[in-house]
Amino acid sequence: MIRRSFRLLMALGVLALATGRARADFNFQVFSDNALTTQLYSQNGNVPVDLAALNGAVASRGLQFSSLLVTSNAGSQPANGYASLTLDGVASRLQSAPAIAELFILTVANNYTAPAGPVFPLVSSASHSFTNVGAGTSPYFQGIFNNSNQLDARGVGTAFLVFGPPQGNSTQTLTSPVVSALGEVPYTLATVTRIRLVGSAGATDAFSGITSIGLAPAAVPEPASMAMLAVGGLGIIGAARRRKAKLA
Repeated sequence: MIRRSFRLLMALGVLALATGRARADFNFQVFSDNALTTQLYSQNGNVPVDLAALNGAVASRGLQFSSLLVTSNAGSQPANGYASLTLDGVASRLQSAPAIAELFILTVANNYTAPAGPVFPLVSSASHSFTNVGAGTSPYFQGIFNNSNQLDARGVGTAFLVFGPPQGNSTQTLTSPVVSALGEVPYTLATVTRIRLVGSAGATDAFSGITSIGLAPAAVPEPASMAMLAVGGLGIIGAARRRKAKLA
């Protein structure tokens, strides 16, 4: 029995080596400064975000999150043909916030093995929907390629996507030019997001950002429109089925 179990474990190990899919390390960290030296919070990205712990850690910055989701397709063959690292969330100002409520989110994932290069076209795209914000609200987003395969935010980066909304409510979407980097697998992707909210208590920024390699993504949909897209898609499917039933 022990020998059979040992042989099974060995077989699984050989299979893992054959597929070349190493488990990716993946985390996100929150900082109070743009030099990313004063850490407020850190968590493994492979598990759901602990919003209570996160909000307790960042309350001194005058911000709170009602949602935050980080995703990575590192360590596997991406079905959509490109490596990606995404960050989506909703942040709002607290009553006790300073004039400028600001923090920085770093996400990093390594062991990306596809696409395999040797030329890596890197592109970033982000969308922000602002509610009741004041002048001076200015988040940004940047993606970074690192060929050392370390959990490190240094490397070849896209230009910063800097948002400057008018006062009140608005939605903005920006996409960076493609930046080509040379290297080989495995590699690391990282993103840096600044949340900066000015305005009264409750001012909100619903944001979505993606950095990818291999296929430039279309502009990120507005966060508030994702549900509408899903409902519209179901309507199209239903109409197609009805037409097919009539033809039958």
